[in-house]
Amino acid sequence: MEKIDEAIQNATLYQKVMAQPPHWGHEKILAWDDKLFKQLDAFITHHYWIDSGSLNVFKVVGTKHVDYQGLSWIEFLQRGKRMANNLPKYDENPSYYDAIVKKVPEMSLTSVDGLNWYVDGDGNHRTAIAKFSFHYQDRTELYGLEMSDYRFDREMHSIYLNLLETMRERRLLGNICVTAQSVRTGRRDTGGWRLDLYQPTVTVERHGKNTQTATTPKELNQVLNELTTPAYRRWFNAWWGKP
Repeated sequence: MEKIDEAIQNATLYQKVMAQPPHWGHEKILAWDDKLFKQLDAFITHHYWIDSGSLNVFKVVGTKHVDYQGLSWIEFLQRGKRMANNLPKYDENPSYYDAIVKKVPEMSLTSVDGLNWYVDGDGNHRTAIAKFSFHYQDRTELYGLEMSDYRFDREMHSIYLNLLETMRERRLLGNICVTAQSVRTGRRDTGGWRLDLYQPTVTVERHGKNTQTATTPKELNQVLNELTTPAYRRWFNAWWGKP
């Protein structure tokens, strides 16, 4: 095990954690699933961003920082690269974590469901310190955070994947081109926040002709159902004008 920095061991909060470990202290810091996020990008419906919001810090479950993914929260308190600086700063100025004003340096967090949040960029160490500090104070809300909350039409994405798999099984990929994208349809905002609205659309075409578009799960499911019925070849031939 790596030697724990003396500055960390001497920090008041660290000593309290070692004496009375929180029940969640050994939970693993989850990894942000960037691959899934990119797959869902074509099915985004909403993106809410706020420059200085508040969050129940115990809803932070993970990070995009690969060095900290998989560590427990206590292990991160012991081994985080900046803990030797940040823990003594907490002892000197714990009110920094209480302030309602925007955090400087910036602390940014991201979610894809509004429930589970991930540190996105700067703020990993301060988030962990806030979790431990607030645990002993029976507090929850951390203020002054830059937050992005994304929502997707996951039902439509699931049908889209089933459609592609069905087309592979039926060997139709060479004849049909399927594309998916989300187009922004509106924005609501004032100073310090915005909500972007999007419309996911799946386009099915053959050589630029006979194009069909689906903008709802129901419409896309209809295409999938037609491909999976015994009469799919008759449908396919009629659609493309084959005898």
